[in-house]
Amino acid sequence: MKKVVVKVETTEDENGWPVPKCLTWKNGVRYWVDRVLYYARAVDGEYDGIRYTINIKGEEVFLYHDNGEWYVFSRG
Repeated sequence: MKKVVVKVETTEDENGWPVPKCLTWKNGVRYWVDRVLYYARAVDGEYDGIRYTINIKGEEVFLYHDNGEWYVFSRG
């Protein structure tokens, strides 16, 4: 799996956490987030930062936010 950095447009929830609304890839392709299913910090050290489970075009996607950087993992 390859780490792919993306640009993310966000709003904030009631606790001040960023909530993703749109992802933009380096090639300029944008994907709107249909729904944020849940998000949390890892309790077991599996990943750093916050992992979001989001829905884009009917697919569940893991989106990560760590130290100001947003990224996903791609098979390609």
